[in-house]
Amino acid sequence: MTHARVRRVVWAVRHPRGGRRWRRVLGPPLVVIGVVYGLFAVDAFVYRSEANVDTARMQVGTVDERAELWRSPPYGRGDRAFRWGMSENGDQETAYSPDQVQALPAWLPLYDDLDVDLVRLFPGWRYFQPHGPGSLDTGYYVGRLIEGFSDAGYKIEVSPWNAPMWGVTGGPWRLWGPNVFQYMPPLAWADADGPYCAWLAAMHREYPAITVWQVWNEPDYPHGNPDATWNPLVYRFWRGTALRYGELLGACTRQIHSWGDGSTVSTGGVSQPSYLDAVLAAPGAGDVDVLDMHFAAGSGLPDPDTELDRLLRMAHEQVGVAGARGMQHPGLSVSELSFAYSPAGADAQADFVAKSYATAVALGWDHMSWFTINAARNYYDTGLVDFGAGDDPGPPRPSYSAYRFNKVALSRATALGLSGDGTTVRSADFTTGDGRPVFAAWSPGGRGGTVPWPADAGPGEVYDHRGNKIADVAAGASVELAPTLRYVVPSGWVR
Repeated sequence: MTHARVRRVVWAVRHPRGGRRWRRVLGPPLVVIGVVYGLFAVDAFVYRSEANVDTARMQVGTVDERAELWRSPPYGRGDRAFRWGMSENGDQETAYSPDQVQALPAWLPLYDDLDVDLVRLFPGWRYFQPHGPGSLDTGYYVGRLIEGFSDAGYKIEVSPWNAPMWGVTGGPWRLWGPNVFQYMPPLAWADADGPYCAWLAAMHREYPAITVWQVWNEPDYPHGNPDATWNPLVYRFWRGTALRYGELLGACTRQIHSWGDGSTVSTGGVSQPSYLDAVLAAPGAGDVDVLDMHFAAGSGLPDPDTELDRLLRMAHEQVGVAGARGMQHPGLSVSELSFAYSPAGADAQADFVAKSYATAVALGWDHMSWFTINAARNYYDTGLVDFGAGDDPGPPRPSYSAYRFNKVALSRATALGLSGDGTTVRSADFTTGDGRPVFAAWSPGGRGGTVPWPADAGPGEVYDHRGNKIADVAAGASVELAPTLRYVVPSGWVR
């Protein structure tokens, strides 16, 4: 019996016809893409590791240097009444946020109780004019928030940014998506009638409650590099140079001043003095009304006096830069001010609120907006209140009482400036309409400082930083100070 031989099958991998042709076609572009992506990845690493441009410049200094800064502080223009503000964060990255609009009625009583003068909001240009210039999409949630606060009687401060793809420079690079195009310089950025400045004019016509106009938001974020531009993998709020931002600032300042209604135009939270110097080199940028800063005290358990000195140092550098560029007595504001809350540091946050606001009012700054009352959970540690059920406010924190009493104690007083040696005594000085004094004072580190209550001022009262009355003062007596702020006021002044 014979058997048929089993045929062995040998498997072989063969390239399909045309395979080499496709490699020749696709290979070079893929290599280029890999190289470009690698460069961007390297730049992303640099973004994470590069130092802040003004780190050394912004140090608070020695004890003596800090005391000298208190004795020669950065005064503002002081040409109008100080405004107590509140900065709402909201959802800047989405076109519509019904939750915040629906929750607004529950939060408005807190604004009324705090007696807020100014509410700051973030309008997104790409949502107000998604398809081109002209009309506004007033259904966008920020438009409804503006209307809600306006109907409640509040004036509005805005930081208009987040550009639409149709309105910016960048050509094909815009196709990288909103993380690129929404932060690019607008078309005709140096033209007062360019699309961005024209949008501000349209907003002005639609929402008369807006009285403070910040041009863009934090163009110096994250590291204050005046020459930084953009990279699709690197997150920047302004994808242009500082000079280009200065040209936009100058153009929009001309546009806003042309309205003739007293609207205030300010920088958009430019906190780095070296960046500000490059901005003010642009034509017309020095005509801005207010130099606005953003200041965050950080997390953990910050020290109120150290953080206040950091804020004063920042403002001092801003004034110095402005003076070197020919601006005399610029207006100063802080549209984002925060200090981390924790149960262990609750009283420290309250003390910082009292000290920072009292100091700004005494120095004649324009306004200061706290970030935030607590309408956004991603900034829970900066709020003045806890959360309650749903989106309703919860119990107030000590800083809520500090903000409220600061407005009660100082809004009717006339600012006189700062006094004290800065080491043992720090005092923000005011006077009443009939010439009696009002002090907001403390002794850093509890060094035993005192302030005299004049003999001709009649009896006085002492309140702590949260508004609790702690003592009466006889005419001609001295008031012993504590590490936390003490208000010393005429009897009957608080009502």
